[in-house]
Amino acid sequence: MKSIRMKNDARANDAARPLKGRMIRPGLAWAIVVFGGLALAAAAIRLIWNAVRDDPARVWEQATTAWSAGRLEEADALLARLARRRTPTIAERLLRAEVARKRGRIDQALAALDGFSGSDSEAAMIWRTRGMLEFERDRAQPAEAALLQALALDPTLAVARRDLINLYTLLARWSDLGVQFNALASMTLLSFEELYLWSVGRRLDVGPADLAAKLERLLSNDPGDRVLRLALAENLRRLGRLDEADAAVAPLSIDDPEARAARARLALDRGAVDSARNLLDDGPADYPALARLRGRLSLARGDGNAVGQFRAALMRDPDDRDTLFGLGQALRVAGKPDAAQPYLQAARDRDQLESLIENARSLSRREDPHVLRAIGDACRSVGRLDQARAWYRLALSHDPADPDLQKRLFELDASTSNKDEG
Repeated sequence: MKSIRMKNDARANDAARPLKGRMIRPGLAWAIVVFGGLALAAAAIRLIWNAVRDDPARVWEQATTAWSAGRLEEADALLARLARRRTPTIAERLLRAEVARKRGRIDQALAALDGFSGSDSEAAMIWRTRGMLEFERDRAQPAEAALLQALALDPTLAVARRDLINLYTLLARWSDLGVQFNALASMTLLSFEELYLWSVGRRLDVGPADLAAKLERLLSNDPGDRVLRLALAENLRRLGRLDEADAAVAPLSIDDPEARAARARLALDRGAVDSARNLLDDGPADYPALARLRGRLSLARGDGNAVGQFRAALMRDPDDRDTLFGLGQALRVAGKPDAAQPYLQAARDRDQLESLIENARSLSRREDPHVLRAIGDACRSVGRLDQARAWYRLALSHDPADPDLQKRLFELDASTSNKDEG
């Protein structure tokens, strides 16, 4: 009995003894080591996977792949994840804006470009994209401001100049259009379509109805824009929508010379000659659009005032074909055929130039260096030297070894250089 009690007491003492110092059976120890190691390995794998999964370079690659494959929603989600990991780069902002644009979310696209404070040439693409997006959502003034900022940061950004050309064409801002074309021609080869627009003042692919529709949308967002109203009124007038043109110009002040000229043109289209004459007589004497219209009315009456009116218009706009022709006609009616001849010839030269360009519209002719050289010659003959140079360069792109074209370009560049030095 005593021995049994001693054994029981020993077991009790052994159970009460702390684990520390007790031996763990070998099988249990091995299991603990294995399972502990697996847990640590799993945790490490999770950390590595999360790091790899969220690696900016990998996420960017996935986003661009999704974009290229047309998976816009996936690309947007990946770019959003990337933006949470770090401050977006210019490329990331631009892609996110383009993804949003493709999904029809222009406001979201613009928001992707917000908050960027860079002022170097790389930031120019941010501003150019802003301008493009503002134009797409029918906001003319913010579009122009953004595009001009892009060019201030990078004057060589050709796409921004092309965007401005589209905007200025729509608004009929021909002087500003010429500035952009001159700059663009100095840095790149212009296409036939671009040279057609620069030389003729019309786009090949857009008619007055399409222009009027775009202008109406722009004006609905900025009803106080004077230039928009004038451009819309002229497009509607050309379409014969005279009442709508009247409504477009109605809010403009009668003291605005161009608005007065627009009203006078509409009155003449309706045959309301007396109303047109009253509008013209009360306008400033030296404004070219008003002087040209006064010359037309004087010429129709056969009075001697037509010569003076057309001369006044020509002083401010010496390349205008209608003014040149009007002055020639007025001088001939006044009994001065010799004096009339140079102006009538100048008008015919411009008619010939436009005819050459119109006849070159077919795909076969617009790539014919002989046709393009003839257009360059015609531009040169009327003093449009920058346009002539651009047409010669386009011709030379189709026949780089043509010595006659090379000679023409050399002579033109030399004459321009001498004029600049003088």
